[in-house]
This record gives sequence, C-alpha cells and structure tokens, in this order.
Amino acid sequence: MLTEKNIALLKDEKKKNNTSIEFDPKKSKKRLKITIKGKDSFVSIDDLYNVMLAVIDLDKKTEMIQASLIPMIEFKRKVTLMAEKDIKKGETIVTYVPINVPKVIVENELAKIKEPIKESIKTVKKFVKKSKK
Repeated sequence: MLTEKNIALLKDEKKKNNTSIEFDPKKSKKRLKITIKGKDSFVSIDDLYNVMLAVIDLDKKTEMIQASLIPMIEFKRKVTLMAEKDIKKGETIVTYVPINVPKVIVENELAKIKEPIKESIKTVKKFVKKSKK
C-alpha cells in the first residue's frame, strides 16, 4: 500500500480530458480523489475496487487475487461451561473447540522453545553426572 501522496494521470482515448486519480493516505486511506475536466470527485476505494472486479475477466481476477492454500494444524481447546438455567444448576458442560493455526506459526513457536529445552536438558545431565561422583 502506498504511504505517500500519489497522483496517477490517466490517458483519455479521445485526448480531450485530463483525468487524474489522487491517493493521499494522510488525508484518507479509504477514498480517492478523481479529477476530470478540473472537477473533483471523491470515491470510496471499496466502490472502485468493486467496479474493477465487475469489469475485468476471470484471468485478470486470478492474476490480481492470488489465493494460496496455507497448511493449517488443528488444535482442540477444551472449554468447560457452567450452566445457570435449564439444566441442573452447577452442572458443567465440557466441549472441545477446534482452533486452526497456520503450520508455519506452529513451527516458528516450536523452534523458539526447542533451544531452551535443549539447554535445560544439558544442564540436568551435567547436574546428574556431578551428583553421581
């Protein structure tokens, strides 16, 4: 995304009108200023995006919106609920809620804790050797 003010000059096929589109994130990140024949209009970026998606063909859409499959790992989180009505008061309901986490995040977090665990094991082994003597 652009971080500074930018102006795009668009070519008029009939070469009659100067048209520009201005984006200034310091003023608004949600709209563009479109100038045609010296007259300004402010258009929502979402509206412009929707129009663009409506007029382009499938190949262009696929090219623009690059969807990729991200491998996920499913964890199950145990949730215990305590009822207040409808079933016996104090009775609990236990259920498991699936949580999908991208595999790369799981691997990164495991890598972070792997080294300290290795160091702890080395320390314990040294301690055990010393205590046997």
